[in-house]
Amino acid sequence: MTPGTLSLARDDPDLRITLGGEWRLHHDLPDVETVARELEKTTGSHRIVFDTTKLSSWDSSILPFIVRVLAIARERGIEVDRSGLPTGVQRLVALAEAVPEQEDARRTAGLPPTLERIGGRAVSAGTSAMDTLDFLGEATIGLWRFVRGRARFRRVDLFLAIQQAGAEALPIVALVSFLLGLILAFVGAVQLQQFGATIYVANLVGIA
Repeated sequence: MTPGTLSLARDDPDLRITLGGEWRLHHDLPDVETVARELEKTTGSHRIVFDTTKLSSWDSSILPFIVRVLAIARERGIEVDRSGLPTGVQRLVALAEAVPEQEDARRTAGLPPTLERIGGRAVSAGTSAMDTLDFLGEATIGLWRFVRGRARFRRVDLFLAIQQAGAEALPIVALVSFLLGLILAFVGAVQLQQFGATIYVANLVGIA
C-alpha cells in the first residue's frame, strides 16, 4: 500500500496537481495548504490542472481535498480543469457543489457555562412550580364553588367527558384487563402448580 501522495509542478501558466498512491481514510494524506502556499508564490492568470494517472485507489477522503482546492481557486479567481479527475470524483464534487454547506454546519454544540446551566434549571424549576400552584389554585376554587352550589359548566362538556371516559375507553380498558388476566393466570398457575391446585386459577383471575 502506497499512501496518498501530492506533487505540484509548473506548466506555465498552469499549476499541475498530481495525485498518486491510495487516498483512503486510514492513511496520512497531504495537506491542502501546500497548494495554497504554492498559489501565493505566483501572480497573474493561470489555471489548475489535475493529474490522477498515478492514483491507484481512493475513497471519500479525497473529496474534502478537491473541494478545498476548488474553493481556494474560486477565491483567487483561478480556472480549474477537472477533466483529469476520476469520473466518480467529478460526480461527488458536482453533488457537493449542488448542495452548499451551511455556515453553521461545522459548529459543535458545546456545553453552556456552569452558571448558565444552573440558572436555566432554576428558571425551569420555578416555572414548573408556578404551573403546579396555578393548577392547584384553580382546582381548589372550582371545588369550593361546587360545594357552595355555584359551579358552572356546560352540559355538552359533561356528556363529552362521559363519552370519552365511557364508550370510547372500552377498547383500552378491555385490552388492559385482558393483559392483566393473562399475567395473573400465568403467575397463579406457576405457584398453584406446586400444591396441585391449578384448578383454582380461574377463580383467582375472576376474583382479581
